[in-house]
Amino acid sequence: MNDYLFETKNGRICFVIVQEEMSGIDALLTGLRESATVAVHDLNRQREAILSGEKYEHEDFGDISRDLLDSIEHCLLPDARYVEGPLCTVAESLIVFAFFERALRVVAEDVAIDPSSASQYVKKHRQMGKIIGYIEFLRQYVGLSFDVPSSVLELLEQERNLRNSFAHGEWNVAGMLPRENFVSGAFATITNLFENLEAAVEASR
Repeated sequence: MNDYLFETKNGRICFVIVQEEMSGIDALLTGLRESATVAVHDLNRQREAILSGEKYEHEDFGDISRDLLDSIEHCLLPDARYVEGPLCTVAESLIVFAFFERALRVVAEDVAIDPSSASQYVKKHRQMGKIIGYIEFLRQYVGLSFDVPSSVLELLEQERNLRNSFAHGEWNVAGMLPRENFVSGAFATITNLFENLEAAVEASR
């Protein structure tokens, strides 16, 4: 298991779910990013081969090297770069934060005396946003004492503009953001929070 992924210490079912789902999503997003990068690499390699003189023959149309080069340069390669850039960026952010919200809800519903009180609290305090809402539910309503790393709040603020821009169709914003190691960095931050949360749940038993 990668060291940035959450690993439960007590084996409580809600934290096992968090562990397993984080690991699965990490594998999914790693595969998505790698496949997009491979597609760009392969098209670049094919383009360089044609520019270096390699010929592509079609049984009916003969030498199609120039047509293939035009297709790569003007359609296939720009599309592949767009998938590798903005689309992967948006997908990573949306999926990571969907998981984050769900993971907090799973824990909140498990540790609360009344599972439905978690969603009721978040709905009543919707101005906080759901992620902060579940965190405050666990601290204020359930009474758990745990630190929220400043990196969690920084991550929420950093990604808010991206998600808002995506929701309004401004996908070009995604291509302007530095995304190197975003998933591992985000999961490391989330893991830190859940380690604190798990320790607080154990301390309250």
